[in-house]
Amino acid sequence: MKKIKAGVAFTDRPDSFEAGKHAAAEAVLKIGQRGGLVLSFCTSKHDYQAFFDGIRAEVGDVPIIGGPAIGIITNEHLGYGGYQAGVAVLPDDLIFDVESAGGLNKGEKEAGFQLGRQIATRRNLREKLALLFYDSVKSPPPPSPVLNISSYLIEGFEQGIGINPPFIAGAGLIGSYTFNGGKLFCGTRVADQHAVAALLSGDCSVYITIMHGCKPMSDYHTITRVEGPVVYEIDGKPALHVIDDLLGNKEWQRHLPLLLVTLGVNHGDKYAPYNEKNYVNRLVVGIIQEKKAIVLFEADFENGTEFQFMRRSTELMEESADRRSKEAMVYIQENNQDPFFALYIDCAGRTAGFSGASKEEASIIQKNLGKDIPLLGFYSGVEIAPLLGKSQGLDWTGVLLIFSRNK
Repeated sequence: MKKIKAGVAFTDRPDSFEAGKHAAAEAVLKIGQRGGLVLSFCTSKHDYQAFFDGIRAEVGDVPIIGGPAIGIITNEHLGYGGYQAGVAVLPDDLIFDVESAGGLNKGEKEAGFQLGRQIATRRNLREKLALLFYDSVKSPPPPSPVLNISSYLIEGFEQGIGINPPFIAGAGLIGSYTFNGGKLFCGTRVADQHAVAALLSGDCSVYITIMHGCKPMSDYHTITRVEGPVVYEIDGKPALHVIDDLLGNKEWQRHLPLLLVTLGVNHGDKYAPYNEKNYVNRLVVGIIQEKKAIVLFEADFENGTEFQFMRRSTELMEESADRRSKEAMVYIQENNQDPFFALYIDCAGRTAGFSGASKEEASIIQKNLGKDIPLLGFYSGVEIAPLLGKSQGLDWTGVLLIFSRNK
C-alpha cells in the first residue's frame, strides 16, 4: 500500500471564504483524498467563520481544528501580519477523535476537565498523542489583555483524562500582536472561549523537540508574593522595582510584552552547567502600576519559586533551532522512519519583526526539513509540549512535531 503524506497549502488571499476554499482544494489535491483531520490557521485579518466555511466546502464532514495565528510557515512560505493562512490535510488511515469544550473565560481548569472527560471515552491502546488548542485571549484590550492560563487548562485536561494521560502538544492561539479576540475551529463549528483536542491513534510515531532561545543573566531570585499570574514581590521587594533596577530604567514599562528579559525556572541541577532543556521561561506581558506588580503569561509560579532572569538571545534561538531540527532528522533516519507530516508551533515573539533577529528563525526549520516532509507551522501565543516528562505550556519556544511511519 502506498504510504500517503499530508497535503499542505498556503494562501494569502484577502477574501476569507475563497482563501479557505482555495487552500483546502490545493491540500486535498496534494494528498489525493479529503483526509481524516484538517489542521488550519489564519491571521485575525480573516473572518474566521468564512474561512472555516471555505475549507468545509472542500473537505465535507472531515473535522477541522485550529484557528487564529499571527503568521504561517510552510515548506516554501513564511509570513505574518497580513492575510496569511495555512491548511494541512492529514491521511485518513489514522484515527483522530475530536472533542471541544467551552467556558474558558469562566474557568480554564473546569473547561479542561470537561474536555479531558470527553476525550477519555475515546482512549485506546494505539493512542499516540493529544493535540490541544485553545483561545489564548480571555478578554482583549483595552486596558490590558487578560489571558487564559494554559497550566490551569492542562491540569484540568489531565485530570479529566485519568491515569497515564497521553503526551499533549499544541498551543494557545492568538491572531495578532494586539491580542484581538479570535475564534477556534472546533471540528464541526467555530466558537470562542473554547479548547479543542484531537486524540491521534494508529500506525504512526510522533517525534517532539523543543527549540529554546534564552540564557541566564542573573543569579537566583525568589518569588515572595504571587497570586495566579501576578507577581507582587521578588526577594521581598516590589516586583516592578526589581525589574526597573535590573534594566536600569522604567522605559520598558511602556513597551510590553517585555522583549529582552524573561523569568526562567531551572528544573535541573541548580549549579550545573547551563542546559536549555531544563528551563521553562515566562514572559512579562503586563504591569499593575498601582500595586508595583508584573503580570506573567502563565500562572505556575508559587511563593518560594526560585528563578533567574533570562536574556533572550537571537543567536541562541537560531543555534537551538538548527541543532534540534538536525537532531530530529538524524533520529528519523536512524530509526528507519518515513515522515509524512511536520507541525511547527513557533512563539510569535521569535519572528524577526518582533525579536529583531537578522533572519527568520523558522527559515532554519524550513531548510533542515527540506521539501520532502510536508510542513505546516504557525506563530502562537503559548506552545504546549512535554518537557522533563510533563506536558506544559511554554513561552519563547518553538515546538517541532514530526509524524512518521515505519518504513
